[in-house]
Amino acid sequence: KVICQTNYEFCENLDSPHLPVPDLFLMPSHWMVDEMKARFGEDRVHYLPPPIDPAEFEKALERNFWRGHHYKPVRFLHIVGTLAWQDRNGTLDLLASLPFAQGDFKLVIKSQHKLPPEYACSDPRVTFEIGNVEKNSDLYFNFDALILPRRYGGLSLSTNEALMSALPVLMPDISPNNKWLPKDWLVPATKKGEFRARAMIEYFQVDPQVLAKKIDEWTLLPPSRLKAYSIGFSNFSSSNIDSDYEEIFI
Repeated sequence: KVICQTNYEFCENLDSPHLPVPDLFLMPSHWMVDEMKARFGEDRVHYLPPPIDPAEFEKALERNFWRGHHYKPVRFLHIVGTLAWQDRNGTLDLLASLPFAQGDFKLVIKSQHKLPPEYACSDPRVTFEIGNVEKNSDLYFNFDALILPRRYGGLSLSTNEALMSALPVLMPDISPNNKWLPKDWLVPATKKGEFRARAMIEYFQVDPQVLAKKIDEWTLLPPSRLKAYSIGFSNFSSSNIDSDYEEIFI
């Protein structure tokens, strides 16, 4: 039997109906699951995220919990990774919000590559870190929260790993974020446009002033690290979902 773990935007079967259909599509996020079931059938589509080993994030977890009792100002993290279509992780929206944010915080923006000129920022609260890290968990070490105004849905390993590192994640109120993140961690978003991949994909934007207001709220009282870790562990821990993979494979 053939099991295909697919990202909706790159699912070849959506664009090429002549292709053979696998026995099962595994969807790594809740995004577009219903659309896939409507297209290929309820029994051919199943949500199951990639597992995360909690042990790999123990050092980041311990450090981030320790920060809550020792350090100010608040340290926010934003991950660009590698720039993707339409500013996928919403970095430009975040930068546009900073002039409206009045709080005392530090923001570290991490990118694997040098960013184009339009991503320049002179705000003294902002630091750019360019390059790769040795381990994924190094991305999340010594922070209080992740700000990720991501423009469209799909799997976001940065979100999942941040939660496993006890970092609350501030995201737009769109799918799949609003399926499992607390409502007070979400910011309203409006449709900005759409583009075609293997299917038409909508992308969104957040209002810079609204995002700034939420950032200032989190500067004064960041959401619970314990809640973040609990969400991450229950949804993505290998100890919880490895058995789901075994059941499907058998």
